Amino acid sequence: MNKKNDISKSLNNKEFAQAEKSEKSNSFYKNFFIKYGIIFLLFLFMFFVIFGFSFVCGIVQKNNYKKCINKTLETYYEANSKNKMFAAAFVNPSFFPSNNLVIYKLEDSKSSANSENQYVILVRIATVYGPLPVLFIYNKSINEVVYVDIMALNSSSKNRILASLSTTQIALWKNKLLELGKSYL
Repeated sequence: MNKKNDISKSLNNKEFAQAEKSEKSNSFYKNFFIKYGIIFLLFLFMFFVIFGFSFVCGIVQKNNYKKCINKTLETYYEANSKNKMFAAAFVNPSFFPSNNLVIYKLEDSKSSANSENQYVILVRIATVYGPLPVLFIYNKSINEVVYVDIMALNSSSKNRILASLSTTQIALWKNKLLELGKSYL
């Protein structure tokens, strides 16, 4: 009987050792997945935070562009005594998801008949003072691009920048925007 107890004890010890070994390996994998799962979740959280902020900032940037464009158009129309027109819808073609060229459709404040085929195009042009946003109006019906102004600058710095901005640069961009308008708008 002693032998039987010894054998059963030795089996129990072997089973116990195997169970202990499998428990250790299970706890190792459990700790491993908990530790690296938390790290993965942190990276995932950071990704969504960055993506969320960039999405919200894109919306805010489009609205700020629209406000600045409307302000610049207001001064342009007052200086040229024309009917006021305002930037309405963001119309960037899908192939141009850029901040260097932004397109808005123009709407007349009184009727939409006059502004059916007019677009405001905001382009960043390289100047001596760095790239600055310049506003153009593209009229699709008569196939014409008109230079409006440099956006959102005070008058003292605007005069210096306008002096450094050459007419050939403006003419070059008018031709480029005319081709873009013919092809894609």
